[in-house]
Parts: sequence; structure tokens; C-alpha cells
Amino acid sequence: MGKFSTHCYRGFKKFIGELTATSAGIYVAIKYMDDVGLDMDNDDPWAEAAKRYNVKVGGLKSTRVLSSAARLNIVNIYSGFDLYLSSYRRVFFELQGKEWSSERKDTPFDEFQRNISLNDIKKLSEIVQHQINLIDYYRLARNVIVHPSKENEKTVCIYFQEHKNSMFEVKSYYGMTGAPNSYEELDFHDVKLFARTLLDLLPEFDATLDPGDKKLKSLIPFENWPNYNESRKQNAALGFLKNEYGIDHSRALKVLAH
Repeated sequence: MGKFSTHCYRGFKKFIGELTATSAGIYVAIKYMDDVGLDMDNDDPWAEAAKRYNVKVGGLKSTRVLSSAARLNIVNIYSGFDLYLSSYRRVFFELQGKEWSSERKDTPFDEFQRNISLNDIKKLSEIVQHQINLIDYYRLARNVIVHPSKENEKTVCIYFQEHKNSMFEVKSYYGMTGAPNSYEELDFHDVKLFARTLLDLLPEFDATLDPGDKKLKSLIPFENWPNYNESRKQNAALGFLKNEYGIDHSRALKVLAH
């Protein structure tokens, strides 16, 4: 039917772009500090550098900072994904005219399975189910980070072992060498992989919301432009379709002609 995307995905994509760029900056800065420490023959280069900015830091280790940054960014990515899901549920009602169905015990993909043609998405490529498994793995990792407990840690470790095939398939698909890692060894490369997988997969979920040209035309707020002439009104409608649903010009013309 042509390109279609929601505000929830485009907002999530912008958020992920900023997060991954910042994460890369932190990673490079820490690696640079390690090199500075070697050049200075200093076993605590962080403390030495911090003095320049009137910051007191003692005994800070690069490996610890890298691990902490990765774990916190996995939490941040999942928070963004959770907000995407909240927006998706609202758009689902607007475009499909149905209430979103869910149960308390549902994972995000359990919810998708209840409400959209998830099996149709899985048929698009053999990698899709492996991507879903990977996202669920990072969801469980996020749970341990935010709600640390022996039980949660056991759950994520068992999941990683039981889905090693999916981990390998996704790793191979993206040509990754540094991720996915076990929960104890999460690092910057896991942040990149988690973000990239979501950005590749979520447009397929957006596509299931496309209600077709007739419905899209009914959503155009022509009543907002009572004093526009026909040419200006058409331009406003084209702009609305592009901004609200990411529709390109050629499809937008087809919607208006419906």
C-alpha cells in the first residue's frame, strides 16, 4: 500500500538516535582515558583528569564505567520501547477502531500476538522470531538491572542459555562480533544491537496499523480549513498525511482521490 509510519515509531527512532550517539561518545571517551593512563603510566588517570574540572574521583575503573553505562542504556532503550508501546495502543484504537486487548502476565509480544497479525510479520523473514527472542532477552536483562534479585538474574541467565540459537542467528545476521553477551558481560555492543534490532523490527509493527486509503481519507481534518480554497485545502491534506502517517506524496494523492 505504500510507506506508512506512526508518530510513535518516528519519535522512538529520534530518541534512539540520540541515545546511541551519546553511548558511542561515552565509549570513545572511556577508551581514550585508558590510552591516556597508559601514556602517563598512571594507574588512576580518571582522578588526574578530574582535577582539571574540580571534580574529585578516586579509584574509578574504566571497565566498571563501561559496564554501568551499558546497563543503564539498556534500561533507557527499553523505557523508550515501553513508551512506543503505550503510543501504539492509542494509535491502534484510532486506526483500527478496536480496544487493545491484554492481560497482566503478557509480555509486549504476547500483547502484539493478541491484537495484530504477528504471524504475518514472522513470515516476512526467518530472522524475525530470533529478533523477538533477542528483544525479550534484553527485556529480562532490564528487569534485573531495575529490580535486582536472585530470581530475576536466574531467569535472564536461563533464557540466554535456552535461546542461544537465536542469539547466534541475530549476531550472524548483523555481522556483530561483540554482542549479544551474557547478562554478566553486557557492554556497549549490546546497546547497539538492542537499538538496531528494535529499529529494524518496529516498522513492521507500524505497517500492521495501516488502515487503507478510505480510512485515512476519513481521518483528514478538512473541517479545520473551512476558508481554504481547493488547492490550498489539498496541500494541507497532503501535509497532514505526511506528518501524521509518514505517507509519501504519490500515495497521499491516491488517498485524496479515493
